Amino acid sequence: MEENRIYNYFFSFEEFQAYLEGKHFLGLGISSQQDANPSKANIPKVSLRYDPKKGLLLKTLGEKEPKLLQANEWSDSVWERKEDLFEWKPNETDLVYFQALDRNRLHLHWKSNLEIPFSGILDSKKKGLWARLFG
Repeated sequence: MEENRIYNYFFSFEEFQAYLEGKHFLGLGISSQQDANPSKANIPKVSLRYDPKKGLLLKTLGEKEPKLLQANEWSDSVWERKEDLFEWKPNETDLVYFQALDRNRLHLHWKSNLEIPFSGILDSKKKGLWARLFG
């Protein structure tokens, strides 16, 4: 039954939290600030982690000044379900859309004031035993 699960449709925040919990998502994507001649060094990279104690942490990687969003709150004031995705509004200038594609991948679209810091697919990297014990 688990293999036939429709991953891009969650009924509740709790179900979405359970999907994110214990995973570290990493991905490459595109941004509105990307160079005309992209190289592997300047392709936008992002990291997403959810820990029940520490909350949700989303950050860009490989930049001189990384962008960072963090939240411990899972309320209707910052989260909203829209059809087959979740919308997260952590502050006045940022808006992040999440859409689970399967058990280990999700699409993330991050809009900020006048730019798009990241849009792309993230892959789940399971935490190692050491990180689970002491993380």
